[in-house]
Amino acid sequence: MMKDIDKYKMLQSFINQHFGHSMVYKYGATKVGVYIACTTKLGEVFVLKTFTVET
Repeated sequence: MMKDIDKYKMLQSFINQHFGHSMVYKYGATKVGVYIACTTKLGEVFVLKTFTVET
């Protein structure tokens, strides 16, 4: 579990360095959709979409 936390912290650090503002959205129960929406420093919107399975 600690390895996963470190990976998320690295991702958060990367996002904070390269984008002005970000939000993370999750939905679902077992197959969970994850959206990371970021605004660049120039005002452009960038969205990452993925799924994760939580048991």
